[in-house]
Amino acid sequence: MKYYIPLLLTLSALSGAGVSSSTCKSCHPKIYDEYISSAHHLSSADSDGLFKAIWSKAPNKKSCLKCHVAPPKKNPTMNSSIDCTGCHTIKSIKHGDMTNSNIYEKREKYFYSAQQSERGEKLKYEHERSGWFGLNSQRSGSPYHTIDYSNDIYYNGKVCMGCHSHKKNNNGLILCSTDIKSMNEKQNCITCHMPDKSGSATTIRISKTHKYHGFSGSRFGENMLGKYIDMQLNATKKSLVITIDNRTPHSLLTHPMRLLMLKVILYKNGKVVYSAKKSFARIVGREGKPSAPWLANEIVRDDMLKANEKRVISIDIPKNITYDKTEAVLGYYLINPKVAQKLGIKKNSRLLKFHILKRVIK
Repeated sequence: MKYYIPLLLTLSALSGAGVSSSTCKSCHPKIYDEYISSAHHLSSADSDGLFKAIWSKAPNKKSCLKCHVAPPKKNPTMNSSIDCTGCHTIKSIKHGDMTNSNIYEKREKYFYSAQQSERGEKLKYEHERSGWFGLNSQRSGSPYHTIDYSNDIYYNGKVCMGCHSHKKNNNGLILCSTDIKSMNEKQNCITCHMPDKSGSATTIRISKTHKYHGFSGSRFGENMLGKYIDMQLNATKKSLVITIDNRTPHSLLTHPMRLLMLKVILYKNGKVVYSAKKSFARIVGREGKPSAPWLANEIVRDDMLKANEKRVISIDIPKNITYDKTEAVLGYYLINPKVAQKLGIKKNSRLLKFHILKRVIK
């Protein structure tokens, strides 16, 4: 009986309340470890300093929770986050003018996922037990949930488009948009942001690889993003010419508060003799000046690298400068330092770290 009590408690926790992310850990340890360090898990105001700063000033706080808390909870708060069910219970995507919406599966413990070898299959949740205290229990299928491998949106990446497609404010201005013209099963959000990693997806059925659930992106995973950027540096006595090739199917940075920056440095005998910076951004505002997203009615500035764009940047070198080595660094800030100051974000915040995407030295 002492062996049965933990099982009874586990099954009790699973009944009625649905499956929590911590429950998923027992069968998906690698995926869970990746998830708890991801932007999805850290989407609440407790762990996302930018969300917290904007939340404190936003007039319509409910609209923020639509994507920062998923699926919708009875009493969502700024300290709730996106759990495993937030993605795996999305049944379909409802397209809208202001923003898209996730339509969630209402059946309890009914999850969707993608696996080519099981495509079209539904592995049903069944757990039967008989005998005194269930000591003679018999199991069929997963003891935790039904899993449906037949939903196409998990294969073509459109499952991400409920939250990551576009956001328009009440003034009719599109604040952010991935603006992906087409996605297919060979190239989509999942193939880039959730690449295959070594290690089994589950302890129940062993596989060689699993999809990365750390969700590489600007928040966590600049190394992944850097793989889709090519940069060349050519130097003459008069100028530096940097060619940046953005091979992503969307703007290099889509959030309106991000800041992309190119830094060039000239050296002579190991010492810096000249440096210059050039920034790129998409800034929303009002009356020609930057403003809070909910007040904005125009694009004040937009020189962010667009989808599949190759851009050539030339930087003049002062006549009196001689050098023997050049360096070009392309990186970004999660939030424009000027905006961070207005929002009261501290200088030592991770949000103000310079994330390097590409570095070229000649």
